[in-house]
Amino acid sequence: MRTFDLRDPEFTIDESEPERFHVGMVRPGSSLGAKHTGISMYEIPPGKAVCPLHWEAGDEEWAMSVDGPMWVRDDDGTHRVEAFQLVFFPRGPEGVHQILNDGDATVRVLMFGEIATLGASFYPDSNKVGIWTGTESADGLFVHSTAVPYFHGEPG
Repeated sequence: MRTFDLRDPEFTIDESEPERFHVGMVRPGSSLGAKHTGISMYEIPPGKAVCPLHWEAGDEEWAMSVDGPMWVRDDDGTHRVEAFQLVFFPRGPEGVHQILNDGDATVRVLMFGEIATLGASFYPDSNKVGIWTGTESADGLFVHSTAVPYFHGEPG
C-alpha cells in the first residue's frame, strides 16, 4: 500500500508566478501512482490566491479547507467557507471559481478531482483560454479575443 502524509508536507512555491499567487503546493498523486484523479494541498498565506478565476472544460474539482476558513470567488461574489465544508466545481462556466485567503492566518486547502488528458480552461478576468493536449509543444494560453474562423489560414 502506498501512502502520503499530509500532516507536514514539503510545500513548493513557484517564484516565477506573480506575488499574489505565491502559495505553497504539494501534489502527491504521481508518487502514489495516480493517473486519472489528483489531489493538491495548498498553503495559502493571507491575501494570496491559488490561481486566477477560471473554469475547467474537461474536469470536475472539489475544494476543502482543513484548518480554517477559505474564500471562494464565483459568479456571485466571494464567499467564506469554513473548514471541512466541501465545495464542488462542475465542468463548464457554472463551475467558475478562485480559491483565496481573505483572512488573517495562513490556511491549508485540499483540492481534488479528475485529471483530464485533454484540458481547456477559461479565465474570465483576463479573457484567456488555456489548452492542454498532453503534447507540451501544442499547449498554451491564448487571448480569447484573437479567435479566428474555422478555416482561417487553410489553403483554397
